[in-house]
Amino acid sequence: VYQSQGRWYRGNLRRWLMDGNVYALQPQGGWATRLTAPITGKCRCIWQWIDNDTVRWMALGTHSKLYVATPSDQTAHDITPVGFAAGDADATAGGGYGSGDYGEGTYGTPRLDVAAVQPASVWTLDNFGEVLVGCMAEDGNVYSWDPNSGTGVDAAAVSGAPTGTAIVCTEERFLFVLGAGGDNRKVQWCDQEALTTWTPTATNQAGDQNLVTPGKLMMGRRIRGGTLIWTDLDVHLATYLGQPFVYGFQRVGDNCGIISRGAAITVDSRAFWMGTNRFYMFDGVTRELMCDVAGGVFDDFNTTQKSKVVAYHEPQFGEVGWLYPSGASNECDRKVVYNYIGNFWYV
Repeated sequence: VYQSQGRWYRGNLRRWLMDGNVYALQPQGGWATRLTAPITGKCRCIWQWIDNDTVRWMALGTHSKLYVATPSDQTAHDITPVGFAAGDADATAGGGYGSGDYGEGTYGTPRLDVAAVQPASVWTLDNFGEVLVGCMAEDGNVYSWDPNSGTGVDAAAVSGAPTGTAIVCTEERFLFVLGAGGDNRKVQWCDQEALTTWTPTATNQAGDQNLVTPGKLMMGRRIRGGTLIWTDLDVHLATYLGQPFVYGFQRVGDNCGIISRGAAITVDSRAFWMGTNRFYMFDGVTRELMCDVAGGVFDDFNTTQKSKVVAYHEPQFGEVGWLYPSGASNECDRKVVYNYIGNFWYV
């Protein structure tokens, strides 16, 4: 309050927009119903893409289902793969009797072990051309769905693909599977534009690489000039080299891991993400994104439910934002926004 003398220091559901040569306070827009039918499960991931017939699609991944929808029918069509193993709607902390230091707290009361948290289940979704691809760590399988097959056909496991914890499609049309084969540091990719060819030979470009990192792979995003891959401790840039190595991997940031599988967003040649107690950006170099509201965010934050954090982009306003659960909430009930045009924050 004292730092902000003569200025705004708090607000809700508003944004600053350039009006002439100055920023003016404007209300944020409201909400409208997008889907007329309810979905099953907690939705943690939404992905939009356009097929070859210019039809806009939206995929929604919940902890127990996978849906697709189009603006024309506003109906969520269930395409959950046969045999899909449902995950967890909420993160749960471990613990019990004997957790914590001796003599700490009252006798006979079990403690939560916040260091041993089973995260909420979150899909990672992408499009391989017009084909939807996705993976949820707790199930492990990589799935695909072709819009040409129709909404009455379920997604199916990708033939030959390894199990994994997340996926990302590169600009060169390779599908990366992160955490491949149960190895938290392994990236494996199919042959170029060949979703079912995963065994390397002298005549294809399928391959794999174990990253030199102490962290575990979390998510990836395309960026101009490569593909960024985050672990919970650092970030790496994958660059296409062609034969014989196909891809080169370079660590481009230490001690800047991502907080969840959905907490990064890319904007042209830049990427923004939330870490465990700071915000970061990459524009050729990884750096901390100075944030004058970080204390208010991380001091009132439900770390047990951090796996639910999700980033989004509002290009018409030059904003990237993060939805996150406050300390008193098990669901995302707050958001923090960075305006990368004006270089300022609000909550």
